[in-house]
Amino acid sequence: MIKWIELEDQPWFPSYFRTMQTDFIGWLVHLVGLYQPVALIVENALGKLKVKSIVDLCSGNGLAIVSAIKDVPEDKLTVVYLSDKYPSFTVPENVRVKWMAGPVDVLKAETLPTGLRTIFNAYHHFSEEQAQVLLDVNAKEGLLICEILEPTFFNMIKIFFTTTVVQFLTCFFVKPFRVDRIFFTCILPVNLITVTWDGIVSVLKSRRAIDIEESLIDHLGKRYNVTCGSYRKMLTKVNWFLISPVHIR
Repeated sequence: MIKWIELEDQPWFPSYFRTMQTDFIGWLVHLVGLYQPVALIVENALGKLKVKSIVDLCSGNGLAIVSAIKDVPEDKLTVVYLSDKYPSFTVPENVRVKWMAGPVDVLKAETLPTGLRTIFNAYHHFSEEQAQVLLDVNAKEGLLICEILEPTFFNMIKIFFTTTVVQFLTCFFVKPFRVDRIFFTCILPVNLITVTWDGIVSVLKSRRAIDIEESLIDHLGKRYNVTCGSYRKMLTKVNWFLISPVHIR
């Protein structure tokens, strides 16, 4: 079996290109408001868990969770901690958004603040064995997983179009603006190629929503409640999975 690798996950991949990639993805999902419908799910989860904080895992540049919490009242959510194994620190901090210093490995029982765990479009980065470790480490705090990818032909075409045509046409508008982004996208298209590669591999590594649901239930058993759902936004189906300890009703 071929073991597909995403370049941005590799320690040898230049942070220079990793940041350009996460900035493009974050800017795009924020622009179209892809995760804004998650706000109500987040608000309800915070109320159920009786917490007012979020620890976002695998944040990338942070704009996914920032977009998702936009409509969550400040009295329901006081702080969001952004974390990543390769943090870019692109999104500026404010009263409600804080970056955790240094790299955070979600597969290790590191000391993280208390709060609902969230992970946006990064669950597919982990193998089944790694995903189980991720759950063991983080589910006890409550965990919201959102995934936009499934291994379908339509998703492959859509991701290929987005990472090639859309990225090429929008590289002048991605924030923060970078002249080198234009150079490495339009003239010497290293960034265009690496983002497209990772997009295609992401689809190949993704799992069907029903398979994720079954694996969550099988691994977590009776220790946790698993609630699943989906919605559509901009021709994209977003699947979400909310995990909470059984003692929390």
